[in-house]
Amino acid sequence: MKAPIRINREFKDARIEFVSRPDFAFLNRWQRCVRNDKHPIRADAVNFASLACKRFQAHFALENYAERFEDIAAHVKNNPRSEVAGLVVMRCDWFADADVIGLAHFRRSWCNNLILDYLAAHPWIAAPPPGYANEVSGVGTSMLYFLCQVAVRLDCRAMWGEATQNSCELYQRLFNLETVEDLLYIPKENLIAFAHTMEQKWSSLEKKK
Repeated sequence: MKAPIRINREFKDARIEFVSRPDFAFLNRWQRCVRNDKHPIRADAVNFASLACKRFQAHFALENYAERFEDIAAHVKNNPRSEVAGLVVMRCDWFADADVIGLAHFRRSWCNNLILDYLAAHPWIAAPPPGYANEVSGVGTSMLYFLCQVAVRLDCRAMWGEATQNSCELYQRLFNLETVEDLLYIPKENLIAFAHTMEQKWSSLEKKK
């Protein structure tokens, strides 16, 4: 899936794709960015990315992992109570510090909810250090749109997961929720409304090109 990402007041396309094998060289570049950096948001970005990749490496040979959306649908058709996991990354060729600028690990639960395990953007996108030349926005929002599309296509009742103190306000605003603390729970109607809002926004960007 293509997604328009804003960098320094200009929109450029990135692509979201499923990971099909353990190839996480990008993590070394992320980790070098925060080697001696104690900033909590940048540290969280690297930690969440590392945990998502470790989970994939530990479980992809043992569990149902999707390489495309159709894999999820096939498992569900075969067994409506299948749990199917996925790891997706956002790639681009215009961010100088890494080709992977975001990722998300998720699962379709046996009772047809979507579980968001980990969501992370590159640490210098999540919280740019002082004097950093590039201002990038829209990575997390676009990843959430992708997950909403998965949830809607599977007719999931909700998406849920854990929110951090640094992400709860974002989820509350994007999904028009009354409150978000450590538990994130987004009903189907809020997922649909958010997806519709994003589609309108991206459509208006296309018309301006």
